[in-house]
Amino acid sequence: LQSLKEQTFEDWNLIAAIHGEDKEISAKIIEYFPESIVINARAEGNLASTLNAGLQAATASFIARIDQDDIAETKRLAIQVKYLEENSNVLCVGTSATLIGSEGQHLGHRSQPETFSEIQEILQWKSPLMHPTVMFRRMPVESIGGYSEIATNVEDYDLWLRLAALGPLAGINEPLTRYRIHAEQI
Repeated sequence: LQSLKEQTFEDWNLIAAIHGEDKEISAKIIEYFPESIVINARAEGNLASTLNAGLQAATASFIARIDQDDIAETKRLAIQVKYLEENSNVLCVGTSATLIGSEGQHLGHRSQPETFSEIQEILQWKSPLMHPTVMFRRMPVESIGGYSEIATNVEDYDLWLRLAALGPLAGINEPLTRYRIHAEQI
């Protein structure tokens, strides 16, 4: 939450996509941000249904994803918004990430392929984008039905496959997210 508060890009809302009725999480979010910028989206079911609830609550042109245990670098939103504004054909842009452990210790780095052709090559075998690093255009994602609720634990990979059929995905090879690696990950 603190990393979102420190973003240099200021024109954004937080959609807290919460699974179930976790009032403790909602209270923490409200502590950090004025209620005017927080939109709570709740869902039952799997992760994809929760992500779709967040999408349905969204009104902005661009959606940035981040998970509760990851950290956005201060210029992340500004850099990704600028990239999408300058590349109107790109539907989704991911970034490289610094890998951190459960206590925040440095574990390494994961690079992001930058061109659509590099992404397409990797897409044949695995997900080329780290889900908590992406920013995508809302309308194309909505046009393909959002996240598939039957693609359990691969909802992001499924989304990239369907989105790539509409237009290019891209990457910024700069670590703009600290991605936490821990035992409870899905």
